[in-house]
Amino acid sequence: MKRRMGVSAALAAAVLVLGACGLGGANGGTRADLQMEGTAADGQQEDGQQKDVQAADGQARQSEAFAETAYQHPEVTVISGEESFIPVEHLTYTVSAAAAENGEKETVSDYGGYFQIGDIREMPIVPYDPQMRVQILPAPQGDVGYRLYDQDGSMWESGTVSSLEELVLPRPETDYQAELRVSFGTEENGEGYQYFFR
Repeated sequence: MKRRMGVSAALAAAVLVLGACGLGGANGGTRADLQMEGTAADGQQEDGQQKDVQAADGQARQSEAFAETAYQHPEVTVISGEESFIPVEHLTYTVSAAAAENGEKETVSDYGGYFQIGDIREMPIVPYDPQMRVQILPAPQGDVGYRLYDQDGSMWESGTVSSLEELVLPRPETDYQAELRVSFGTEENGEGYQYFFR
């Protein structure tokens, strides 16, 4: 608001100076013509400022929309007693939605495939604790799948849980290997992972 008043005051001063010198406007006009030119210039400046504000608003809305669909890289930790272990991670797929050149929404996906338990050479060995748990941040999208394998790689149990509190790892009679399948983000902007530990 102060800037507009400053421009108007400067134009009024110019009109007075030019009028006192007997000079007209760009077309040899009168003081009234100069005042109208000043008003038109003010209007153009305001239109330009409005367009700048609209463009900034559009960019802000795009940034907000991106922030809503963006997500942080998942952190998965197996906690046993006082110790924490980071399982082996494998990216299985990514999905992202973007605007195509024609303005239509376009879904881009990439499939990395799933590892078999025998594909994993080394994984962290987690000592059993009755209170052991898996912590996943941010919260997964949908159910968490799990598979348990014996040392020969034969699966002896599998299932899904809707919350991590439901995931109870059994007391081992012998060493076993665990695989988790987890999805993060949304259906339009997300990733899927496998996690392995024993």
